[in-house]
Amino acid sequence: MKISSQRCLLLLIFISIGLIFPSLSRHAAATESYAAIASDKNIPPPDTEEKTFSKPEHMFPLAEEVSGSKLQEQLDKYLSKRDWKLGFTKKGSYFGWGEAKINVQPNDLRFGQKRVLAYYKAFADAKGEYVRTKQRKTTSETIRKKFHDDREPSQADLVDQKSRLNLLGEKIMALSEAKLDKKLQEEGIDPSEFRNKSVKQKRLMAIDSINRSIAVKSVQSVAGVRIIATFEDLDSVGVLIVASDNLRAIAKAVSQGKTVGYPSKGDPKESILSQIESRAPEATDLAYMHGVRVMTDDNGDRALVAFGQWSPQITKNDSKMKQNMAIDAAREIAYDLADGSLTDFINSTVTLEQKSNIQGSDVIEKLIRSDSEESLESNKAGANIDKLIKQHGRTNLTGTTTVKRWTANHPETGHLIVGHILMWSPATRDAAAHKPERGYASTKGGQSKTRKYQNKVRQSADFEDDADF
Repeated sequence: MKISSQRCLLLLIFISIGLIFPSLSRHAAATESYAAIASDKNIPPPDTEEKTFSKPEHMFPLAEEVSGSKLQEQLDKYLSKRDWKLGFTKKGSYFGWGEAKINVQPNDLRFGQKRVLAYYKAFADAKGEYVRTKQRKTTSETIRKKFHDDREPSQADLVDQKSRLNLLGEKIMALSEAKLDKKLQEEGIDPSEFRNKSVKQKRLMAIDSINRSIAVKSVQSVAGVRIIATFEDLDSVGVLIVASDNLRAIAKAVSQGKTVGYPSKGDPKESILSQIESRAPEATDLAYMHGVRVMTDDNGDRALVAFGQWSPQITKNDSKMKQNMAIDAAREIAYDLADGSLTDFINSTVTLEQKSNIQGSDVIEKLIRSDSEESLESNKAGANIDKLIKQHGRTNLTGTTTVKRWTANHPETGHLIVGHILMWSPATRDAAAHKPERGYASTKGGQSKTRKYQNKVRQSADFEDDADF
């Protein structure tokens, strides 16, 4: 059955009316609804709210919310209480600070290890800053460029002089393109849709740029540099270090095998283990102890006490065999980290190499086509830094002994931590010469209960009653 053209036209008109009027009615309903909402004075128009949240103060991180700012506040309180300040003192001692981010969430399986690694990064940065402050070789370079050209382009600038080889290549391409066009036409496709646009060329009109590079290199002994305190929360770890003539003398005396009653013997104190347990009675208190402390032992001699710790990546869901193997490996690592801290204190050298580069440019270019021209503007700014801190140490000690091994859970996250405490003193050296039996005391911390993170700033135990700097 055939339908006349008039009937087809009427049918199309009716269909169009049916589609248009519902949309108009919906539009009217939406307009009335929006008007009703807009009449409510308590609800601001969308554009006002959008403008509010687009203000600059809402676009950038707030200084008080930047990770690590709480550590700085705690550091300032610690220094102010003792009337210390960062940098060199009148007596030649040096206080330095380093800070590093943990960069994983507290519920991440790697958090326990990442916080220990953050400590070593912060410690390295603090020593790198000390080395740079003592002596460094710095080179700098600044390149300033300014160019402007508003001349009209000559015909020679627009004509591309091609070699015979290039022309031959273009002919081959044209032949291939002709065959391809024929194939497209056979398939019912218009080849003109794929033809190249007009040839274009960019011409530099103006540039205003600055580039500045700073290269620093420093090599310095860090013997005697040690930690005073560490601070950490769930985001960052901070390390406060000290260097002084007295500490360097102690490190030198130990490296030469001499007695360490420097500068003179002090009054005998309790055993090193008793002193540690009095200042850090719980195993969780030791979770914030890293590096070397200089203490006075029960003979009145200076003793070097090194703290090392590691966290195995395990949970209660892992098999008992996997847990045991991971914990045993973590104990060995903690022992080695404590031993390495002794070497770092006694005889080590730090090399710092750092290069910073800042640059910015404003460029105006002209885009020239065969049929038109347009101006292009661009602004660029940025910086890059390349930093290398390398520490190398070597010692040959007699008489290092284990003071304590401990196991605990992180007080907030619950990650398992195992630790090892080593010490060296004239007494342990002399005892080692007679080959006594070595032993250790061990404690185990209880399981932490699951609770909401408080993200407190936690400080290492203070052993600075008889500070020797």
